[in-house]
Amino acid sequence: MEPIPFGWHDLACDDVARAADFYAATFGWQCRAARANGGVYHRLSIGGRDVASLYRISAPANANRLRPHWTSYICVSSVDESAATAVRVGGTVLVRPFNVVDDSKAPVARIALIADPQGATFGLWEGPLPPA
Repeated sequence: MEPIPFGWHDLACDDVARAADFYAATFGWQCRAARANGGVYHRLSIGGRDVASLYRISAPANANRLRPHWTSYICVSSVDESAATAVRVGGTVLVRPFNVVDDSKAPVARIALIADPQGATFGLWEGPLPPA
């Protein structure tokens, strides 16, 4: 897959219900719970089309005072190769590449989080995007 800018977006937040209500009122997005990697996240959709997801910030991240934030993912053919290239040209891997799996432990995608040389963060996404 050729890199395509920002193929997916995640919202990390403190209060999932409050965030879901805000985006429903603002954009008409519906929210439904789903499972991945043994936890729960929420798909945001409009007209049956998934547009983003949201999840509760983890306790360790909260302890580090991580603020609610969006992460945009750039789709790539290889998360591992793209992460290595990012490091080679001055970036930092914040979260090493890992597989996102569904309840049956089947891989859904492979992702990583990167900071560019100025500290701006983005995600890498390998695998199919949710159905359009």
